[in-house]
Amino acid sequence: MIKDRFEIVSKAEKDRLVGTTLIPSYGKLPVKNENFNKLIQYLEKLNKQLQVPNPSKKQKGLQDAIETQLNLERLKILDDHLLKSEYISIGDNILAALAFRNWCGIGTPIYTNIQKDLDNPSKMFKIDRICRDHDIRYTKAQTQENLKKADWIMMKEILEKYVISFKNNFITGDYDADFSTWSSSFKTLWNGVLSFVEAGATLGLMRAGVKT
Repeated sequence: MIKDRFEIVSKAEKDRLVGTTLIPSYGKLPVKNENFNKLIQYLEKLNKQLQVPNPSKKQKGLQDAIETQLNLERLKILDDHLLKSEYISIGDNILAALAFRNWCGIGTPIYTNIQKDLDNPSKMFKIDRICRDHDIRYTKAQTQENLKKADWIMMKEILEKYVISFKNNFITGDYDADFSTWSSSFKTLWNGVLSFVEAGATLGLMRAGVKT
């Protein structure tokens, strides 16, 4: 069914409840194609001109049908092109398997993540929320300046969370070094290892942002 085909893309544009957490709509996702947008704007203008005062139920139903069809055409473009262009690198697969992240790195499958409710804020690490917001800003960007701004916002948030506040890491959150017992010593050393790995991931994200 057509409805099922566009569900992955349109889901991002809807408010939805996952468990006890509300995931707000990301808003209307644009198609970055000048000719397509000109055509849609013309059809929207034409549809508006066809509207009459006090329309009958049938006339209103026709107007709604035209508006729905225009929206479906936009979603079809996103479905045909954006979904097919997503890819995941080997490095991203390894980090995802280690539960470090679902959203960070090049080629994040945005719509697949949304389909699986992996943007549920109650089940995300801070780094994933930062990367998710960056990916959504990229999806909605219209200019190079928009892309640069999205990169700088992400880098600023990463710096504030993981570099300036160095007692945090991606998985365990806040912690203090404690060697008073065997278990606390192990946890302290394990946090150190995690922080080392995460520092490399953070530097990689920042380098990718600067290159972009």
